[in-house]
Amino acid sequence: MYYHGPVSNKEELKTWAHGPLNGNISIVSNDTVFFEVEDLEENTMLEARVVTPNQIFANNKNKSNQNKLQSILSQEQEWANEANRKREQLQKRQETIKKAILIGAIVSNIIGVLFTVIIIKKLVKYHKELKEHPILKPQIEMEYFRDIPDENETPAGAGFLYYFKNTALSYHMSKILSATMLDLCLKGYLSFEPVAGKKDQIKVILKQKNPNELPEDENTVYELLKQVANKETSSFTMKEFQKYASNHSSSVLNKINKIEKQVKALQEEKENYSKKQIETYQNWTAKGIGYLFLSIFSLFFMQILILPSMVAMVYCFKIGGRYNQLTKKRSRRKSQMGGLKKIHVRFFPIETKRSARISVMGEIPSICYCFWY
Repeated sequence: MYYHGPVSNKEELKTWAHGPLNGNISIVSNDTVFFEVEDLEENTMLEARVVTPNQIFANNKNKSNQNKLQSILSQEQEWANEANRKREQLQKRQETIKKAILIGAIVSNIIGVLFTVIIIKKLVKYHKELKEHPILKPQIEMEYFRDIPDENETPAGAGFLYYFKNTALSYHMSKILSATMLDLCLKGYLSFEPVAGKKDQIKVILKQKNPNELPEDENTVYELLKQVANKETSSFTMKEFQKYASNHSSSVLNKINKIEKQVKALQEEKENYSKKQIETYQNWTAKGIGYLFLSIFSLFFMQILILPSMVAMVYCFKIGGRYNQLTKKRSRRKSQMGGLKKIHVRFFPIETKRSARISVMGEIPSICYCFWY
């Protein structure tokens, strides 16, 4: 702020500012007063007040014949005391926050050290656990395998072993259903015949046999086919099957879920698959996710925990993977399934994914169809 008529003595110039507590005011010279404030926010009040000798505004007609200096000084002193009180409170609050942050940092690092010791002790146990549960592999990896690993295995059971850990069985259910229908044909529960005049169209004819003699999963598939079939002719075409599945998706989905549960129960009964072991795998995976979140949390509060928590996370996921596997016997069977697939894909190629080429399937085990493509 500049004045056209400078005062003779700078001491006669008095000035005050009202607004944010972080501002500064100074009298630079006999005709200049400087106000400074950082980061003035929008809609924040800032007011300046200056008192000068009368002769500075000698030509100004807006005058009063009252001496206001003492009242101004008294009022400004009162406001200054209030501002200083607020400034002291703000300073104390800031100091308290700094102390709290410092104490929090010290406490968090102490806790971090304690947790690090605990995690390191756990890592020793995790390392031992990992050694005690090696990855089960067959003694011989089979490139080709000619015989059926288990003559009594259903296509759904074979698919469960073949796809285990890679993808869910439900993802391959269309292949499982096709392979099961072929197996039911071989067992005499249904037959196939081409539809006259319609290329690549197959009619499925159900036979009157007791389905209770079938394994549970094949029995469920047979019951589903009975629902699709015409009541008078006990037959249906594959297009009619697709139409039924589209119109009764909820019912078909329930059957598919039932098949998967039945297969899992049967494999557990055969000791190929352990539900308890899978639950253990899920528990270890949950621990690994917990350590993952702990390492992310440690980025902001306890950096000392980042490395040990990430190492513990890796151990948990690895240990969990050791439980998410078949028994040693069934790991060998799974390898045999892979060899069976390779030998039939190489020496018994099928020209189409559809089940129209039924004549060829007489030479091929029906379980192969569940993992053909």
